[in-house]
Amino acid sequence: MQQRMLERLGLTKHEAKIYLALLELGSTNAGPIIAKTKLHRQIVYSALENLIDKGLVTFVVEKNRRYFQATEPEQFKEWFKEEEKEIDVRRKEFERLLPELLAKKPVKGKEQEVCIYRGNKGLKTVLDYILKATKKEINILAVSYRKVGPGLDKYYKYYFPKFLKGLANKKIKIRFIFPEGTRKIRGEIVAKLPFVQVKYIPDEYATPIGIQIYSGHVSLMAFQPIPLAIRISSKEVFDAMRSYFEALWRTAVN
Repeated sequence: MQQRMLERLGLTKHEAKIYLALLELGSTNAGPIIAKTKLHRQIVYSALENLIDKGLVTFVVEKNRRYFQATEPEQFKEWFKEEEKEIDVRRKEFERLLPELLAKKPVKGKEQEVCIYRGNKGLKTVLDYILKATKKEINILAVSYRKVGPGLDKYYKYYFPKFLKGLANKKIKIRFIFPEGTRKIRGEIVAKLPFVQVKYIPDEYATPIGIQIYSGHVSLMAFQPIPLAIRISSKEVFDAMRSYFEALWRTAVN
């Protein structure tokens, strides 16, 4: 657990393992560290150099041998401050570079674009894109919980509420078509939100793939075994999917 937390704070797996070992060992040469962590000698020395650069390990030389020691855990606060300064510098450099990068992209005409995203971060990236790209209205064909199951839990708990809030802040009109089986657990809750209309279709017509149709784009989302999203930017695909949604909307019930 401690090692995992240190990794989340920014250390590599090997750096976290070696730092924890040094906290227990105290001042020591590389031999006991290698023995305790069971890591290759080269990996240990490389990770120690990185930890020294981060200010999380110090060393002294005695009789031509280096003895390493972990700094106090409070030193992480100083390291965070340095990281924040570095991030701020990189952010400013990127802001200066951004116009040049954008200038290299060809001017968009009628070309089609397809992008594929994997994992939960990929889903979040697509949702962020939808928030940015949607102008007035979005039509959403919701997935069947029965056909996806627990794979939806993280999406609905973390990403979906923020997504809906972002659309509401932009006063985007949202039309949902939910499977009848999700009326109580999803549909009736979402229907209470501003700018939202909800209808339902029989469960047998529902799919395990969520579909979002918005401002010239279509996004498809699958949730298991690994979250996967596909974004299609195409007027032809958008028009076809919007017509499909309109046909379903006419037959769907309140």
